[in-house]
Amino acid sequence: MEGKYYSPKMQWWCAHADLIDEEGVETALYFWPALGALDEAWICSLHIGKEVIDLTDLHLPVGTFGTARQGVDVTYGDQYIRGTYPNYEIAVGGVHNGEKISLQVTMNAITPPFEALPNLRGITWHYVPRFDVQGTLELGGRSTAVRGAGYLERRRGRFWSPGIDRGLW
Repeated sequence: MEGKYYSPKMQWWCAHADLIDEEGVETALYFWPALGALDEAWICSLHIGKEVIDLTDLHLPVGTFGTARQGVDVTYGDQYIRGTYPNYEIAVGGVHNGEKISLQVTMNAITPPFEALPNLRGITWHYVPRFDVQGTLELGGRSTAVRGAGYLERRRGRFWSPGIDRGLW
């Protein structure tokens, strides 16, 4: 599941976490760093209460991300996803409404990984369905501890088949 995959096919890591702070404010992390043959994309959003904070950066030149052949290790500036099963770290951040925002979490697996759809030709899809997640959310100079649950998956392949007008998602 881990390490850079050298191929013209697309690959990405997908992490999601549902978090809550000590005051009961809910935060959701949606995170997909994607590497493709033509470009790369840092896809990330934070949903804090009813507000959506988009930290996405699309159509980046190939080679923008730092990657490694071992473990999960993708960096974009000071943002990253790194680790090896069963423990991973994610750091994302940016500026929202003129204020610095960042979220740093550790994800500790509480279920084993498996390959989803192992017989699907041209695609690999590894999945860890349940993590304990904890970290720190910083917004506007205020730091808050968050805790919750999440999942992590890694997909690589074409995600479409010749002659088919619908892709896999």
